[in-house]
Amino acid sequence: MQENRVILSLEDIYLSFGGVQALAGVNIDIKKDEILALIGPNGSGKTSILNSISGFYRPQKGNIYLKGKRINNIKPSKIAAMGVARTFQNLALYRGLSTVDNILSGRHIMMKQSFLSGFLYFGPALKTEVEHRRQVEYIMDFLELEPYRHQHVGVLPYGVRKRVELGRALAMEPKVLLLDEPMAGMNMEEKEDMARYVLDIREAKWETVIKESPAIVLVEHEMDVVMGIAERVVALDWGKKIAEGTPDEIKNNQAVIKAYLGEEEY
Repeated sequence: MQENRVILSLEDIYLSFGGVQALAGVNIDIKKDEILALIGPNGSGKTSILNSISGFYRPQKGNIYLKGKRINNIKPSKIAAMGVARTFQNLALYRGLSTVDNILSGRHIMMKQSFLSGFLYFGPALKTEVEHRRQVEYIMDFLELEPYRHQHVGVLPYGVRKRVELGRALAMEPKVLLLDEPMAGMNMEEKEDMARYVLDIREAKWETVIKESPAIVLVEHEMDVVMGIAERVVALDWGKKIAEGTPDEIKNNQAVIKAYLGEEEY
């Protein structure tokens, strides 16, 4: 029963860049209905895991499975179409486009009408366009982005741009949502808002957009946030998994404490 809940598996993943070992034998199972946090010092391999899952990096050894299908050798665009969406540590938005158009761009993998019907804009093409825009409206409302609808994202406050990027990822109706430091650079109020959005996604409070909430993999340095919203935590150090468990178990794990604080010398 437990095995059936696993939607994404990393099995013995090794990734290196020249002489630098980014990941060394990492094994992680991610379940359908959980928020899993990846923690560790800078350079521990957290973002390398997200990049490997989404296809930006190709591990030299090991396998990654999405719903039982091996995705190591699949292009990032195909992995996205299979249901993996992400946000980035450094914002990757279309700065010259409006908020609503940035979120709408996340729907492109679902736009399957022919060139002719799209050009003439009738029948199925019109119906599809209306449906895509309806879904975008739900996301705009969910993330409280209506006041910024027509503004170019390049001029928006940083915290709002973070929400826009989350909205674009949600527009892809993901089965797995990868969040790379979604609260970095935010003030306390913005962090609290983002944590609330993540929890609401997990609790299917936006089910008008999708029928099933995605599994969420969260990379975050804010330990208060991690301990408050994650159900399971994986700790990394120097590309290796050093601990896995509930937030309370990780908080008191000596290997994790050593990785963050170092070993006391006498």
